[in-house]
Amino acid sequence: MKYTLVLAGVALAVSTMTQAASGIMFINKQKYAEETDFICMDGKHEVDKAYKGQTVQTYDCDFGRDQYFSFYKNNVKISIDNSVFSAPFATHGKIKLQYMGKLANYIESKYYGDPWFEIRPVYDENLCLDVSRYDGAPKRNVQFWSCEGKADQLWKFDGAGRIINKKQGKCLDVAGHSGGRRNNIMLYDCDGGLDQEWYYTPWNR
Repeated sequence: MKYTLVLAGVALAVSTMTQAASGIMFINKQKYAEETDFICMDGKHEVDKAYKGQTVQTYDCDFGRDQYFSFYKNNVKISIDNSVFSAPFATHGKIKLQYMGKLANYIESKYYGDPWFEIRPVYDENLCLDVSRYDGAPKRNVQFWSCEGKADQLWKFDGAGRIINKKQGKCLDVAGHSGGRRNNIMLYDCDGGLDQEWYYTPWNR
């Protein structure tokens, strides 16, 4: 089966896997700027499971379940309707991509001024997107780890599409400023690079 990702008026066909999944996909802007193509946040090595210590990387958007994520706040899954996202679930095979600024506004209004939340892989929602060594320093690896509610597992979005870690305010970054596949995702100083900008799409199939 094929679906179409739509961004800035350009439509691209994407082959999908057969296993049903739903959640949020994160799509990095660098690849689109280089090749008018899409690259997703992905669990390294495994398509059908997430595990503690698994590194997070970029990979072709193949709609595997390791590319779907949920948001949690105070150990409660955040349910976000389509009107908040202003981007509906797939309709007639097309989905819309945009930045996450409206999500931050929604979380602040619902959770009393606190925009920080956890990002969890849908395949195992006992795991969280985590910064290795806890200190939140630049070039620290980003991985899946048991959810602990600590600052290195809390994230927010800004209006420019950046995903910012609470511990030291560093940005989710693709190593090497590359839009290619299998590049490590890490923390780095927020420098305005396209590799630090992320589109999202809600997806349910």
